[in-house]
Amino acid sequence: MKEYFGDFVFDHLQPFHFFNDRNKSLKYDYFIPELRDFLSAKRRWLLKEANITIEPQIEYNFEHVLPGKISSLFQRNINVDANPIEPQQFDYQFLSKNVLFNQFFHYSIFRDFYLAYIDRLPLYSPPDVLGLHANAEINYLTKTAFEIYSNMLDLQPEQHDIEDNSSREQFVLSLIDDILQQIPPKNDLNSIKQKFKQVSTPLTIVLLQEIQRFNLLTSIMWKSLNELKQALNGQISFSIQLEEINKHLYHGQLPSLWRSYAPETKKSLGNWMEHFQRRNQQYEKWIQTGELKIINLSGLHVPESYLAAIVQIAARKNQWPLDKVTFYTNVTKWQNIDDVDESLQSICLIEGLYLEGAGWDTTNHCLTEQSNKQLIQMMPLIKIIPSETYRTNMTNYLLAPAYVTSNRRNTMGTGLVFEANLYSKKDISHWILNGVCLLLNND
Repeated sequence: MKEYFGDFVFDHLQPFHFFNDRNKSLKYDYFIPELRDFLSAKRRWLLKEANITIEPQIEYNFEHVLPGKISSLFQRNINVDANPIEPQQFDYQFLSKNVLFNQFFHYSIFRDFYLAYIDRLPLYSPPDVLGLHANAEINYLTKTAFEIYSNMLDLQPEQHDIEDNSSREQFVLSLIDDILQQIPPKNDLNSIKQKFKQVSTPLTIVLLQEIQRFNLLTSIMWKSLNELKQALNGQISFSIQLEEINKHLYHGQLPSLWRSYAPETKKSLGNWMEHFQRRNQQYEKWIQTGELKIINLSGLHVPESYLAAIVQIAARKNQWPLDKVTFYTNVTKWQNIDDVDESLQSICLIEGLYLEGAGWDTTNHCLTEQSNKQLIQMMPLIKIIPSETYRTNMTNYLLAPAYVTSNRRNTMGTGLVFEANLYSKKDISHWILNGVCLLLNND
């Protein structure tokens, strides 16, 4: 009850009662007398004027249990060095005439005042009311429009005229042929193992695991597309799964079957196929060179395993205990591989990361406010630097989470890959409230 007096009563209408309970050694910022004291002084008036009966159990809770519970809530502020001022007692005018409503205290005299204030509030609240950037509203509206569009596609009827069905089937068939031409042949896992048999490293193990998952994805794509092609030609009957793939291909969406075998993404089918080709090129280069100095983490099924391998290699090289080794990041001045002006020995660079919620000042190498209508910004190459835990000192650095997609964490709570150190001249709480993060993929 005491919290409601302090939180919901305006200062100029109801002064606080700064109180020091002399029976205890505890000091409070503000303390309204115990409810049992109020009931003992006003009990007869309450029962007479309100014409109510207080149940014995309620009376016991109000007089004995509740006051102790309420007092304990304020003990977190006890003996705080920042509050050396002695509590003072001011004139306190207690409740007015009509304060009791349904056995609870209710300030009905302020009802009209509250309603008048609410009526003056604008119907539209811009983002800066909550201390957010104007881009936050654009991001919200974009995601909402995308969800509405997806739901409208799901609600569309599946039955069409004969002519529409014919043109639809021809479109899907041509799309199938185009996708089949872009699917690379499966990588020979045994030959890759033989190639790196003599120089097996943690990164080699990660490569083999990634190639195995990529081969599985290409097999699923090849099999499902050929079965759909046969179904459209009337050679086999449509299954529920083939109907779903046919529908998603026609609408330019990624089939859920492929999505379950691919890294998490929000891309459309066309953008996803371009990303699929870049992933294949990265794997081919990795197989040829044996180690990538610059890597795009969005092209990996499990990007966390690659970072863990980097830490393991550094721990072996420097003879550090593995449980006391971590890594920190450094945003470089290089935008791409052609700008790198130093040796890439024993360092790892990450490309293709996007900054959301803030901008990056390439001149001062620090976080800055977003430009209007620019929701994300491509980051320069980011260096991964393994180090012992006790050696890392990141003062004035924001520990920004790096997520796979703009959904950040999914319903299972997964999606966080690592945390990057971003230098800031402002207090880091400013960027935390703006939800600054890094994204491995753009939508």
